[in-house]
Amino acid sequence: MNAYWSWRQDEFSDRPEVAYLDEHLPWLMDCQRIVDLGCGVGHLVKRLRDSGKEAVGVTYNPCEVEAGAKLGIDLVLSDMQNLSFPDIQFDAMVMWDSLEHCPSMYDALCEARRVVKAGGKGLIFIPGQWWQEYRHHIIVPTQRQMQHLLKICEWELVEMVDLGGEVNVFGKQDEMAVYKVRRG
Repeated sequence: MNAYWSWRQDEFSDRPEVAYLDEHLPWLMDCQRIVDLGCGVGHLVKRLRDSGKEAVGVTYNPCEVEAGAKLGIDLVLSDMQNLSFPDIQFDAMVMWDSLEHCPSMYDALCEARRVVKAGGKGLIFIPGQWWQEYRHHIIVPTQRQMQHLLKICEWELVEMVDLGGEVNVFGKQDEMAVYKVRRG
């Protein structure tokens, strides 16, 4: 793992239910082998496995790997900016509420592209700007910045679902978005 990355930076993530996921997960249902980058303790990994998918969860937090194991979910300890997988191992990737925790979003998106096969899919959720100053977020890109980042990392943006009309936990309308992408 990179020297600048510390698993103590973030809180332990054990959210069995995640906002907006159910509406967008069907985007990946035709994919068999899926990697969840920033998986927390692995609830989505378990859900995907229970539905017949070959799911792999990646976290950089050893406490989450341990907690996942106690739930019967084996996870991979790795940094999404420097993945320990060979090229083109997966049909799809998920970065749900995790990319904003990375010191280098560019590196993480390029690594995800490297391990996903050509034509593979991605599902990314980015919170809105009201989450910019949350103590565990390094940067929360605007929708325009995220679209540019996807382009330079060579992910095709198939659909961006603007959740800006939704009211966040602060009671404010926010620039939250779900990005459905495909690897060229």
